[in-house]
Amino acid sequence: MDVERIGPYRVEGQLGSGGMGRVYRAWDDRLQRWVAIKCIHPEGEISAEHRERLRREARAVAGLNHPAVAQVYDILTEGDRDFVVMECVEGRALTSLLAEGSLDTARTVTIARQVASGLQAAHDRGVVHRDLKAENIMITADGDAKILDFGLAKRLERDASEESLTEEGMVMGTTRAMSPEQAEGDELDHRSDLFSLGSLLYEMVTGRHPFQASSPLETMQRVVRHHPTPVRRLDPHIPLELELLIERLLEKDREQRPESARQVAEALAALAQRLASSSGQRAALEEITSQARRRRRWHWQWLLIAALALLGLVMAAVILT
Repeated sequence: MDVERIGPYRVEGQLGSGGMGRVYRAWDDRLQRWVAIKCIHPEGEISAEHRERLRREARAVAGLNHPAVAQVYDILTEGDRDFVVMECVEGRALTSLLAEGSLDTARTVTIARQVASGLQAAHDRGVVHRDLKAENIMITADGDAKILDFGLAKRLERDASEESLTEEGMVMGTTRAMSPEQAEGDELDHRSDLFSLGSLLYEMVTGRHPFQASSPLETMQRVVRHHPTPVRRLDPHIPLELELLIERLLEKDREQRPESARQVAEALAALAQRLASSSGQRAALEEITSQARRRRRWHWQWLLIAALALLGLVMAAVILT
């Protein structure tokens, strides 16, 4: 599809594509800002169910206004195509960062805290993401996290007149981003996203996914049954508090997970504060040590100068005599 304009938006290029359609970068002449426009495939290329899922994504996310969630601005229909106009997030996908290796603890905690805060905003409005993974997290130039693509978002409390787009027992989403209950086709609530956040945290601090296998089916089986290696066995420098939080998030029984994303965000904020305090204490200790070394160095330099001066006086006295 070669387009120059979509409604009032001037298309400048394509950002990507997927099973549901393409995403374009466009300019909004009216508000003078860049936007991302998701175009769903036209009728005949993709089912009416998927088209309705796109519309539902727009409705579910349009009411969210949180710095860690990419905003939805508009929804358009032109002919047999639907378009969702979203905030254009400049930065790098978390997958791109993880391709370079695991992240340090401080950066992991910062990103995860922001994601947890964004999830809580969605959960407060009765929306569960259901596909939280590194590909759906963008990191801006300022280092802030943005949750993208609520394409599988589902309202926790649907209007009675709204038909479900997911039949009972139907499994949807990315297998390695699923919770055990999602993999088994059970009814979901906000704690499914918490399990996915635990998988994401594990991947950030270790550089590997806790359940990824050679096939989607094996991955789903591992999500349901496998208990991954504790993160501190892979890296003993990871704080114990973070390991315990990851283990709670990855509990197979949702009742054993944290109560809310807010609780997770608070735990991560407390850990970030402790890390910052420890870092500050280390910096202060290093400065004190450095000052002491400088004082010792100057002390020996002055002793050397004094010794040389004394030697000069002795030699002068000898010469004169």
